[in-house]
Amino acid sequence: MIDNRHYSDEQLTAWLDGEAEFAPIDDITQAAKLDGALAERIEALRVDRSAVAVVFDGISPTKAAPSLFVTDASSTKSFSRSFGVATAATALAACLVMGVLVGRFTANDRPANWMEYVAAYQALYTSDTLVAIERSDAELNIELARVSSVIGKPVALSDLKQAGDLTYRRAQILGFEGNALAQFAFVTNSGVPVALCILRNGEKPSKLTVENMEGMEAASWSSGEFQYLLIGGQDAGLVHKMAKIFQDRAV
Repeated sequence: MIDNRHYSDEQLTAWLDGEAEFAPIDDITQAAKLDGALAERIEALRVDRSAVAVVFDGISPTKAAPSLFVTDASSTKSFSRSFGVATAATALAACLVMGVLVGRFTANDRPANWMEYVAAYQALYTSDTLVAIERSDAELNIELARVSSVIGKPVALSDLKQAGDLTYRRAQILGFEGNALAQFAFVTNSGVPVALCILRNGEKPSKLTVENMEGMEAASWSSGEFQYLLIGGQDAGLVHKMAKIFQDRAV
């Protein structure tokens, strides 16, 4: 039997998307024919997008709620790969999360802006959400390259990993009203999930402000081209400190 462990989940999901720049397409195709275990891994990573769509079936609010997920063609592959690194069970859990969010967003108290949507999403994270995510620097750099290309802003791994009181875990693409929204996930030393989100919108520069959102501490600012939100946990001092670091680094 062929040892398929050298193919990362990212490579296999890139293979599913036919992206030769991110995966050895021919090699994986041949290996999958000969190795049943590898074929099973691929099937586990094959996210059924119709299962995602069914979450939204039957929902027809008088005013459509903004989507938290990028739907333009240039971002769909990044979206699928974000889910592709999970098992089928995790993908199902993600669909359930979307159902919760849709139910919340179609209510009368619909959030007013993207930061409030992000806060509601972040509130669903627990200390167990990111604990199992362990990636090499090479894998993280590949992931960052994809995310950076979608939002049109280069983000260096060193700026995310050298964050002192936060440990960097992953990056993924969400979206708001058709605009790409990058989420960089961290955990504190005590395991509390924290997210740095970046949205390109062309707003005027604004100073860093701290507030409480959905029971979590949050800091927001704008560089003029991009808006930023750092949110998670209840340590206002930590959130303000880390937000200032990211702002100074122009992440």
